[in-house]
Amino acid sequence: MEQISEDQATQTIKETIKAVVREFYTAIEHKDLLRMGELAVEDVFVLGSAAEAVSASREQFIAGLHSQYERVKDTIVRIQSSDIHVGLCDSHRSAWFFDRFVIEVVRDQEIINSVPIRLTGLLIRDQVWKLASAFWSIPLRSNEYQYSLLQDGKIQAGIALEDHIPPEAQPLAQSLVKVMAQPHSMPELYATSEDTFVIGSRVDEVFFASQGKNWVEQIVLLPLKFAVRGGIRAAAAPDGCTAWMATNIDLSGGLTVSYRFFYIWLHEQGEWKIVLSHDAVSIDPCNPSFDAP
Repeated sequence: MEQISEDQATQTIKETIKAVVREFYTAIEHKDLLRMGELAVEDVFVLGSAAEAVSASREQFIAGLHSQYERVKDTIVRIQSSDIHVGLCDSHRSAWFFDRFVIEVVRDQEIINSVPIRLTGLLIRDQVWKLASAFWSIPLRSNEYQYSLLQDGKIQAGIALEDHIPPEAQPLAQSLVKVMAQPHSMPELYATSEDTFVIGSRVDEVFFASQGKNWVEQIVLLPLKFAVRGGIRAAAAPDGCTAWMATNIDLSGGLTVSYRFFYIWLHEQGEWKIVLSHDAVSIDPCNPSFDAP
């Protein structure tokens, strides 16, 4: 019997993970809250695009989805143009992913809303793969447009998070706080492997592999000050190979812009590195005061 190579086995697992993510999409389109709950761990942590959208349990996650569906009653929800990318740790028991797609809300065969979405998250496997944490955001078309919305008071800062950092994640939080005071050292936190994903707030800010670290190197050269606002939430996966982290970071340079940040860290060769970084300003998808790209 032909043996399956390690690369083939890894690719098979990645395809399984993509299928799990697509199961979420099917549940979203069917407005199947029960199935979405089954696909998440009990203490799942999810950040949404709106400023107040923070869920720290399966119950809160499902309640938030229910609230969203109440706002689009009597409609059909469609997900278009999915493009899933997956990273897998050596244990094959935790994985991170990035996707970008468009959600269409349809009423009487007419598209009444079309919203571009970036989705990132961490999946962990016991007997089956389940969502441990995620962040979905809406990108904006340019920095100029973002600043105009900010000046007009149309972007709210994301609500501050409460500190929740278990002992195994403390070193990661300390590393993040340290680079806020020493931004020049920030790029050193970033991995450069092919399954590293760095996502910014603009529609064109999607970087893979070493491009992500290169972009961060350019950001820290700007005359900006970085500061964590509120608390940091974090948790390590049961296999100890990955961890997620979420916080708000204010960037000041003339204007102060509050970004919501979501990270996935990978423990490899004795050190922790960021393999997924996702930041965005808070946008309510049902707010008519902004134009999606």
